[in-house]
Amino acid sequence: LELTEGDVIDHDRIVAQVLADAETYGVRQVAYDPNWGGDRVAVQLEAGGVEMYAFRQSKRMMTPVLSELDRLLGARLVDHGDNPLLAWCAANLEVLTSSDGLMIPIKPKETGRIDPIVALLMALGSDLRVDDDGDSVYETTEREGGLLTL
Repeated sequence: LELTEGDVIDHDRIVAQVLADAETYGVRQVAYDPNWGGDRVAVQLEAGGVEMYAFRQSKRMMTPVLSELDRLLGARLVDHGDNPLLAWCAANLEVLTSSDGLMIPIKPKETGRIDPIVALLMALGSDLRVDDDGDSVYETTEREGGLLTL
């Protein structure tokens, strides 16, 4: 978490940091939600050489990702390095399940935050390549040691 000054999001600063992190950590792809103004940042990141993946935070897209995260947690394959921010956000997380079995992460309290967990879900969704139809390339790719390989 990096705190910044002011009441307005500095998109240029975000782009610069993501591009620097992409170089440092070998980031291959970044998931973004086009429904929440992510298009501008996505265009700038693509121009900087980062592949972008549109991941709408819908029940249809979140359901397979939440199921996969639950499986990974159950198999003890997730390690957040005792990060206190992630632990706090995980404690704020609830999953709302509709009558048709579709799921979406929610925060039950207005003061709670779940943004880093949603970012984790979006990154996992990028790995699984879930689309709006609920289809996933996960069904046609191989997994090695819990990681998707294409």
